[in-house]
This record gives sequence, structure tokens and C-alpha cells, in this order.
Amino acid sequence: MSIQQEITIGKNKRKLNVSNSFHSKLVAISSGKICPDSLLSLDTAMNAVFLKMVAGFDELLCLSLVQIEKLDYQTDTARRALGRMKGRAILADEVGLGKSIEAGLILKETMIRSMAKNVLILTPPSLLSQWQEELESKFFIPSHIVRSGTTEEWQKLGIIIASTAMAKRCSHAELLSERMFDLIIVDEAHHMKNRNTLLWTLVSRLKSKYLLLLTATPVQNSIDDLFNLITLLKPGQLSTAQEFKTRFVEKGTHGLSVRNVSELKNLVSDVMIRNTRAETGLELPPRQARTTIVTPKDAEQIFYADISKTLKKRNLNRMTTLTTQRMMGSLPTTALPLLKKLGIITENTDLPSASKIGFLEKYIDHVWNKNPGEKILVFTQFIETHRALVLHFNSIFKIAQIVSGQDQRFRDQEIVKFQQSARLMISTDAGSEGRNLQFCHHLVNFDIPWNPMRLEQRMGRLHRFGQKDTVTILNLCSQGSVEEVLLDLLDRKLNLFELVVGELSTILGEIEDEKSFEEQLGDLWLKSESFDSFREKMANISAELLCAKNRIEKIQQLDEVVFS
Repeated sequence: MSIQQEITIGKNKRKLNVSNSFHSKLVAISSGKICPDSLLSLDTAMNAVFLKMVAGFDELLCLSLVQIEKLDYQTDTARRALGRMKGRAILADEVGLGKSIEAGLILKETMIRSMAKNVLILTPPSLLSQWQEELESKFFIPSHIVRSGTTEEWQKLGIIIASTAMAKRCSHAELLSERMFDLIIVDEAHHMKNRNTLLWTLVSRLKSKYLLLLTATPVQNSIDDLFNLITLLKPGQLSTAQEFKTRFVEKGTHGLSVRNVSELKNLVSDVMIRNTRAETGLELPPRQARTTIVTPKDAEQIFYADISKTLKKRNLNRMTTLTTQRMMGSLPTTALPLLKKLGIITENTDLPSASKIGFLEKYIDHVWNKNPGEKILVFTQFIETHRALVLHFNSIFKIAQIVSGQDQRFRDQEIVKFQQSARLMISTDAGSEGRNLQFCHHLVNFDIPWNPMRLEQRMGRLHRFGQKDTVTILNLCSQGSVEEVLLDLLDRKLNLFELVVGELSTILGEIEDEKSFEEQLGDLWLKSESFDSFREKMANISAELLCAKNRIEKIQQLDEVVFS
């Protein structure tokens, strides 16, 4: 039996003849009570009703079904990309303004409207996990990361995420080009600036109705970069390569100076959206970082050096070897279960105490002596380290804790405890996923991930819009460890902790081709005969990253001319 009901979504009100059960579904969706995954299972009629109720994309249906800070410029970008640009756009916001959030909104909206079901996301290797985590925590979208590149993986339905390094290989590119995707998202799309590259060729062959290219630097070497990107997105928008040069490039400048700027901007604005900090008015308070190299006791140094040598001599698989070495850089006890399993140490082996824990305790006392009310967030990569820190500090202070695998309700309770009564929170990287902790101003990286993007994620929990105070960051590592060399590169030479959020991924992307930065770091450690030789080899990566950073700074000058 049908009844007439007035349904409201956003500002739209429509009177529809619907059944009671159908109406209850609509109300549940409009109020966000139906979980996002179940939306895709609703019948086609449901989606037809949605489309009738919402004129075009003036109202985004997904906004009540996502967990993000809803910024006007981001929602406006999603509307423009879906509406006027028909789902094919370059999202070119300045670094740190949230291009991935805008892409997530577009993805979620197309899924709700049954416009997209099979989606491919291509990203540099170091950003694979970050994309998966953000889709899950902020948009409630499950996805699969392509790891081995089998035919079955490339043919998976739903949302698949793959590294550009893997996807562009000939055998993989062939499999991808045979599929039809509803939506393709390419992050750090400036890597397709050259039409002669494998990546540009791959994306030009892929088939999809909707295509999003994300880059903060659409122009890198010359204005030709912009032509190549737009041609991928909308062939013919800027005419042919020769006609483009004749109309818009000053002769003799190798594409570094443009003319007919107004006409060029009009053509570009049909396919590209660029938000700037000046336009959005979004500014963050400063952050202050310091790195402390903790001098380990003799027993710690000997233990670390001996285990490191043994790991290289053993015929272990690569992942086991590198995981054990990373654990050693956190705490000696962290690697204990794995070392026993591998037969490297025995049950009665005496483990040295950890100097880093003693230093952390002194640091906490120092902060609280100056301001007893300050909150301190301590991050670690490993559950074993988390357990050791909780065991040590729980007997001294009231603490909150977040750890991988925790029930969501319990995790939320721990955050409330941290905000209201506990002054110290100890968290694994699970706490760096989609959690906003702006009420805290002190962050300690107890150990240093080999993927630097993890550090940026951690900082992002505190140093984000809504933060009112200076954020203080302390990085801890042991002298003579892999992490000491890594921090020397990231902090002293690259000034990681002074970079705008998003700049790091752009810089790392310049040196990531077949392998991620983390994989390159692991290779260098495995091939190094001594700690000194490892430090020398790392100097080469350091030089590459510094060149990439300087190149990006120069690019910004040309960027100002074209897009200001």
C-alpha cells in the first residue's frame, strides 16, 4: 500500500508516492542511519528516486555519510567536477588543501548514485596504504590494494588501488587496458607530464567514463606539461600540440613563458579546478620539531649491532629481515618474539634495558613541570613497543591508549578519556588514521617509520585545521641505528617537519619509480657492509631528494604566472 510522503534531502523537498518500507529506507539514508556499504545493495528504483529528488549536483547526497571536516571549497569542487566537468577533471589545489578529500567526495557521490562501481586508483607506492586508510576511515569505502599484480587482482570488482610503478609495466598495463572502469583516479598526476613515458601511455589507453587527475603542480618543466595532462583528460581541448605552442608559448622560451594568458586560462578552467591558500584563507599555527639522538648503553649497542649482522648473514626472506630490523630500531624487546621464532636468540637471553624509555619519561616530566595541563601523544609502529610503553607508564600516570584491532567503541572512549582526564596517550599508527586530536599540542615519535608519509599522517592528527596552538614534535631514535641516518636526511637536510602537508609526497614521488622510498631504503641497508657504508649510500638518495625539492620550488614560479 502506497502513501504520499514528503522527503527532505538537503534543501530539496518532494512529495512522492512510496510504500511504507520504501519510505523508511529513504529516511534512514537521508539521516545517515544506513551504513554506507549497504547503500550499494539498494535496488535501482531507490537510486532513481534519489536522482529525481536532487536537481543535478547542487546537493551532494554523500555529505551525511562521510566523516570529514566539511569545507566549502572542497564540497564546491566536488559539485563542479561532477556537474560542469561531467566527472572528468584535474584537481589542482595547492599542496595541503585536500585534493584526496575532494576525490573521495566525488567517488562517494558517484557510488551512491550508482554512477560508479568499478574504480581504479593509481598512486605512488608510498601512498598506497594512506589512500586505503582514508577511504575506509573518512568515506567508509572498502578497497583492495594490488600487491602481486595477478590477473585475478587486476580483474577484481569494486575499488582497487595500485601503484603507478606496478601498473605501468607492460604485462600489467595490458590487463588494465582490457577493462572498462567507471572511474579512474590518478594521484600525483604530474608524473604524466611527458607523453613519452610509460605512465602517460598507460592512462591514455585506459577506458573509463570518469577520470580525475590530482596534482598540486600541473606545470613542472614547461607549459607543455599542462597540455599533456589536459589532452589525457579531454583530447582536443587545447587543440594539437603544434597549434597550442603557436597560440600560447612565447618563441624561444622553451615553454617557460606564455602569451594569450586570459584565453589559456578560460580553456583550462573548463577542465581544471585549483584552490589556493590565499583564496581559502586557511592558515595553520606553526609547528616546532626537534630530533633527539639517544645514546644507548653499551649492552644496547652491542645487541643492536650483533643482531643486525646476523640478520644480513641469515638466508631469510626480505620482508622478515627488514621487519625485524625496523623492530630493533624501536625497542630491543619489540623484536624478541620474532628473534626467538627465527632461532636467533634463546629463551634465556638477557635483553638490555631501553635508554629511549628513560629519556621519554624525563621529557614528559619536563613538559609537565612547565605546564601541568599539557596533553602528550606518543606514537609507535609496533604493538610490542606499545605494550612495553603502556606497562611502564601506566603505573606512573593515568594514560589513554589506542592500538590496532581495538573495538571502535573502546577507541572512541579512550579519545574522550585523553581529552578529559588523561594527559598521556600511547598509540600505534592506528591512531593516525582519521583521528582529529587538535586539543593536544605535543607529539612524540617514539620510533621512526621507514615510510616518511607515516610521519606526516601522525603530525596531521594534531597539526590540522582547528588547531589553535603551536604543535611541538619530538623525534626519538638511538645512535647508530638505521633511523638515525633516516632522520638526518628527513629532518636536517630535507626539513621534513617544516614542509607544508602534501609537499613530502610530491618530493618523494620524484625519486619513486619502480620502488617506493621505503623499499629503496631497505635495499641500501641490505647491501651495506657496515653502518658507515650505509650512511654513504644514503647520501645519494639525500642528493636526489634535495634536487627534487629545489626543482619543485622553481616550478612554483612558473605556476604563479599561469594560474595566479
